[in-house]
Amino acid sequence: TTRLVATSKPKDVVLVVDSSGSMDKNNRIENARRAAETVLRTLNPQDYFTVIDFDDVVTTPGSQYRKDDDEREVPYHSCMEDSLMPATSRNVRIGRQFVEFIDGSRGGTDFNIAFEKAFEMLTPHRINRG
Repeated sequence: TTRLVATSKPKDVVLVVDSSGSMDKNNRIENARRAAETVLRTLNPQDYFTVIDFDDVVTTPGSQYRKDDDEREVPYHSCMEDSLMPATSRNVRIGRQFVEFIDGSRGGTDFNIAFEKAFEMLTPHRINRG
């Protein structure tokens, strides 16, 4: 038997997900989450990625906060803020959890800030990776 194995070069992926109020209609947010999940499942360990959630503000996994043991607010996933991360199983799990909680019922739609953030995160990474 012959077995074909697909290979690809490492990918740099920035998922930009609209969570503005209009995404709350006609299953749009569910479809966007499902599409993001599909992309995250295709990542290999040599790939790099991040997720950007936007409406009229931008949120990344590192920009969410939680309480530490002393009740101080600390970044939930500070390792992912403002950078692409290797697609390790842990980081992909963090990305999937982040996508799962994206809610399409907030604010207006500011594509500009979302794409500015995407390029801000992607450009230094691309320069460093060559």
